[in-house]
Amino acid sequence: MPDRSYDNSDERQFKEKAEMQAYQEVGNHNLFMMCEKKRTAAFRDLPEGYWVTTCTKDRFSDWLAVAVDARYRHLLLAFYQQVYAAQEDTFLKRCYLVYDQHHTAVATALLWKAYGQFESLGWVRTLPAYEGRGIGRGLLSAVLSQAEAPIYLHTQPTSITAISLYLDLGFVFLDDPRIGMRSNDVFKDQELLEKLLDRKLPFKAAPASFIQALKDQKIDEL
Repeated sequence: MPDRSYDNSDERQFKEKAEMQAYQEVGNHNLFMMCEKKRTAAFRDLPEGYWVTTCTKDRFSDWLAVAVDARYRHLLLAFYQQVYAAQEDTFLKRCYLVYDQHHTAVATALLWKAYGQFESLGWVRTLPAYEGRGIGRGLLSAVLSQAEAPIYLHTQPTSITAISLYLDLGFVFLDDPRIGMRSNDVFKDQELLEKLLDRKLPFKAAPASFIQALKDQKIDEL
């Protein structure tokens, strides 16, 4: 059973309201971010009672359970087979899981060399019952300390809480109109995002080598 000693109901309600507004207004638009210089002053340790470790074959089912909602698990498994399975050892070493004192997996994040070239952050998720405790920040602090900048990620307006955290940790939005096969919708969503985040969005163009390398890719590893 989840530990509910921390009352984060108000924060969860705010998050749910903000994400619902984002979904109603813009749906699942594509947003891309890059971190060239990590803001280590915003790094924090995991809360007491939680610990982070890398994945193993025995923990793989924990990753599947935490990385996405149960209704999307079959899609995640298919993506794993398509992108990660051929490099299983690398995946396990670069996939991070947070466990609580009862050895329950509660959060995850993956560092991955997208297309074998670009450091990327993906599959970042904390189980809803554990949000608002600083677990996500603690996890990403540990993960990003192992990453070599620049670091790229793909997200969506509905992940407004995660976006706020990414900004705190040093990420900015890419302003290129297209990243690989996907359009970049950040300017369509800028007004809403700035309203929900209560801040101006920082922008930067992606390196030309990054845009060129993704131009003809047929699989979205980012």
